[in-house]
Amino acid sequence: MALYTCLLIFFSLLSFFEVQEVGFFTKTKVKLNIMYFSCLILLVLGTIRWEVGGDWYSYKEIFDYSFMGLEIGYSLINLIIKRITDNYSVLLFVFSLIFFYLHIDIMKNNFKKNNDLILKLKSNHNDYAYISLTLLALWTLYYGNVLFVRQAVTTMTALYSIKFIRDKELIRFIFIIALGSTIHISLIAFVPAYWIYNLRIEYSKRVVLFLCAFIVVFFFTPTISLALSVFMNTRSRELLAMYLAGPLFSTDYTVFFTYLKGFANVFFTLILFSVIYKKHKNNLHYNGLMNLYWFGCVMYCGVAVSATVLQRVGALYQSTQILLFSFFINSFGNKTIRFVMLLMIIFYLSLRMYVSFGNYWDSYIPFRTIFSK
Repeated sequence: MALYTCLLIFFSLLSFFEVQEVGFFTKTKVKLNIMYFSCLILLVLGTIRWEVGGDWYSYKEIFDYSFMGLEIGYSLINLIIKRITDNYSVLLFVFSLIFFYLHIDIMKNNFKKNNDLILKLKSNHNDYAYISLTLLALWTLYYGNVLFVRQAVTTMTALYSIKFIRDKELIRFIFIIALGSTIHISLIAFVPAYWIYNLRIEYSKRVVLFLCAFIVVFFFTPTISLALSVFMNTRSRELLAMYLAGPLFSTDYTVFFTYLKGFANVFFTLILFSVIYKKHKNNLHYNGLMNLYWFGCVMYCGVAVSATVLQRVGALYQSTQILLFSFFINSFGNKTIRFVMLLMIIFYLSLRMYVSFGNYWDSYIPFRTIFSK
C-alpha cells in the first residue's frame, strides 16, 4: 500500500504546484522534465514487478507455455521473447516501453503550447493543460499501466489515436487501430470515435441523445451484438457469446452495489465536465473529447445489466477523462477556487483508486518486485 500511496501523494503535490503556478513550475521545460521522470518511474515499476496484478498468473502461464490462442500481435511478441530470452521480465519491459512512448506522446500532443488545434485552454492565466494532473489521473484510474494487461494497451492506443482524429487523418487512424487490435480485438470498437469526435452537438441535444442511446443500448445490446457476430471469425464469436453471458469474475460485492458504484462514477464526472460547457463550447478539442466521453458513458451504463465485461468497450471512450480533468480545473481563474476544485478532484481520484482494489487486495498489496521473489 505504501508505494501506491506515495505515488498518489507525489502526483497530487506536483498537481498542486502546477495548478497554483508555484515557483519554477510555471516553466514549460520543468513540466516536460517532470513528465519524462514520472513516466520513467512507471516504466521501471512495470518492469520489476512480480506476482502483482489481478491477471498476473494468467499472463505468466500464457508466457511459460507459449500459448498462441490470443490475438496474433500479442501472441507473436510473447513467443519471440519466450524463445529468445525465456524471461518474463523482458516481456514486461517491452510493454512498459510501449506504455512509456504512448504516455509521453499523449501528453505532448495534448499539452503543446500556443496551438489552438491542440488542448489550448482560453483562460486568462494559462494556455495549456496540466501535465501533473493527467499523471495523477493516469495513476489513480489505471495505476499508470504498471500492472500490465492487454486491455491497458488498447486503452492507451485509443487515447494515442485521438491526435489522428483531431487532425482528420483517417488512414493513419485506421492503421493504428488495426495495429492495436492485434494486441486486443476490443480496440476495433473505437473505430466510430473518428466520426463521434467530430460531431457538433448542442448541450441540450446531447442530453436527449444520451438518454435515447442509453435506452437502445440497455435493451438491445444482445440483439445488436449477435447480429454483428455474423461478420466475426469463430474466436471472436465465442468471446462475444461469453461476454454476453454476464460477469466473468466473482465478487463479494452485490451486483446492485457494483452497478450503483459504476453509475455514481459516471454521473459525477459527467456533471463535472458538463458544468464547464459554456466556458469551452467553442473549443473543438473539448467538444470532441466530451462526445467520446458521453458515448463511453452510454456504453458503460447501457451494457451494465446485460453484459458486464462489455463495459470495457465503454472504458475505451471514457479514458478521455484523464484529459478532461484539466479542462475542468482550468475553467476557474481564481487560484483559491482552483485549489478547492483540485482538492475535490484529488479526493475523488484517491477514492477511485482505493475502491478499485476491491476484493483483489492480495493481488495488488504488497507491491512485490523481482528483487523479492
